[in-house]
Amino acid sequence: MKRSGPIELSQHRDWSTWRDLQVPLDGPPTPEWLVRVQSQLRHGLGGFESMEFEPGRPLLVAVLNEPRDDVDAVTTEVDACLRGAEGPPS
Repeated sequence: MKRSGPIELSQHRDWSTWRDLQVPLDGPPTPEWLVRVQSQLRHGLGGFESMEFEPGRPLLVAVLNEPRDDVDAVTTEVDACLRGAEGPPS
């Protein structure tokens, strides 16, 4: 599973110091992949708080508990987490 477009940062609707990241994916992920990517995000994405996903939609929303505006750094961290969620090659 890879990112299929740019990550969008927006202000979290409930908190002025939180950010939502909308990460478009290249297809709908499996439940197993979602578990792995959440673990990767917890360890590899600064400020990660939680994630949301609607089954069947190729969009992952991550919530950060800090107001990060460094889009390039966030993109690099997210891409590394997505690669890490793939696991070892079969």
